[in-house]
Amino acid sequence: MEIKKVQEVKGSYYIYLPKAWCKKYIILPDGSEPKELREVQLKQNEDDSILILPRTRHLSERLDLSIQINKDTNEESCLNSLLAAYIVGVDYIVLDSADKMSLDLRARIAQLLKPLLGFEIIEESSTKIVIQEVSTTIKLDDMIRQLLAKVEVHLNDINDLMENLNIHDAKIVRDKDDEIDKFRYSIERQIHQILRQPHLAREMKITQIEGLHISQCTKYLERIADHGVGIANLIIDARNPSSDLLKIYKQVSDLYNQVKSNFYPEDVEANYDIIGAHYEIINKLDELELKNKGDQPFAIHLKRICSYCSDIAEVRINSFVYKDAHGPTTSS
Repeated sequence: MEIKKVQEVKGSYYIYLPKAWCKKYIILPDGSEPKELREVQLKQNEDDSILILPRTRHLSERLDLSIQINKDTNEESCLNSLLAAYIVGVDYIVLDSADKMSLDLRARIAQLLKPLLGFEIIEESSTKIVIQEVSTTIKLDDMIRQLLAKVEVHLNDINDLMENLNIHDAKIVRDKDDEIDKFRYSIERQIHQILRQPHLAREMKITQIEGLHISQCTKYLERIADHGVGIANLIIDARNPSSDLLKIYKQVSDLYNQVKSNFYPEDVEANYDIIGAHYEIINKLDELELKNKGDQPFAIHLKRICSYCSDIAEVRINSFVYKDAHGPTTSS
């Protein structure tokens, strides 16, 4: 063990890092010292020792949660706490009960975990359930692209339902909405992990502001799918859209496709076009509602889908302008 003297300059304290360690992790072979490599990670442990790691070395910060269950526990609150724990980035959860957990509660916990990517039960008994994050790779960009594609498929399925009015298919589309929720929750979880562990943000070249924008868009995408489910439920209830409404729905679907196509290209004007087109479609839906009262329940959902498309376009504009004002994402 090497002993270092703590120096003091103007009320600040410092020590010199070992030269060999710096040459291994901070100084490049050509002798240069890139700004981002000069950062180190510090963690104060429970025993007050301090861990120093190179910026490029991942620092594990597992979040644990313990939930005590008794006869007075509200099962809904327990399940909501599990979902919240997943979203905010908890890695390890122990549910303990002094008495046997009901079979129903254990089944509901297992059902809740199905749409939560990476969350698995690793230990289970009649009085204890241990849940752990088992996926280790953060693929936020891939998740967003998959979510955009899944919502597109969802809207295409809704179009088919409105044309063929197949109640059996409508029930299948309604139940598949869980897949979209799964991606939304996973993205939200990863955003929380990025905010909690700065090295992840550096690796993914994303800022906290951009993370906020992605979180907003993810919520809007899920709500677009929710309104698609609303249309499926109308068909299950034997509501029939008019041919005029089907024509407008195709415009709504095209509007979403524009959102998907312009989500990543930094084209501000294209997103302003989406906002303008959304108003035009809503005006057409207003006119149709006056002409055909039977289309009103469908029109309500289509208007909300258009509004969320516009909301996403606005957020993407904000994101592009932010990036333009601050320059490329750096590791600073």
